[in-house]
Amino acid sequence: MTELEKETTKKIPFDKESVFANLTIKDLVENRTGKDYYYNYIFEPTCNIGYMGVGYESGVKDIVPKKATVRIDMNLVPNQKPEKILATLRKYLDKNGYEDVEIKPCSMMVPYRTAIDNKYVPVVEEAIREVWKKDPVILPGIGGFGPNFVFSDNLNIPNIYIPYGALDNSNHAPNESLVIDGFMKGIKIFATIINKISTMD
Repeated sequence: MTELEKETTKKIPFDKESVFANLTIKDLVENRTGKDYYYNYIFEPTCNIGYMGVGYESGVKDIVPKKATVRIDMNLVPNQKPEKILATLRKYLDKNGYEDVEIKPCSMMVPYRTAIDNKYVPVVEEAIREVWKKDPVILPGIGGFGPNFVFSDNLNIPNIYIPYGALDNSNHAPNESLVIDGFMKGIKIFATIINKISTMD
């Protein structure tokens, strides 16, 4: 990460009570940089256990199950290669006596981050400011993933995300929601961005 990205991240407002209440947590996990929420969220790779399952869910079957399943996902950061991370996981398991564990990759994507001093960032900022009548908060990166590299590597097109959901919109959950005002303003922001880009040199 660059010094500009670090400084920009320090400016992100962090409402600890709201975040903790929304995530129903009491504390943050200690990382290499301590408990710096946005620094860790943006700049640190992750290894997350999304599911663990073994044996029977109901009934009385007191036997040693022959199979256990775990699903993990890893969010990578720029310059990390999915294939190398997968090989590292295999090596780690083998080294610790788990040679019999079978790994089935579901998908692998190359991490990508648009430079924060990209010429389109101020255009997006200005469009948001015009529509929302507020200064936008800039995040140098996000904790999610997508096939951004397809556009950046093949078409040399930068990727900039603009979230329109509220803090409590429960992304990807059964009760996911979206505030109508955010949806409508999102349409206006995209139209404003297209208009501004069309007049750029």
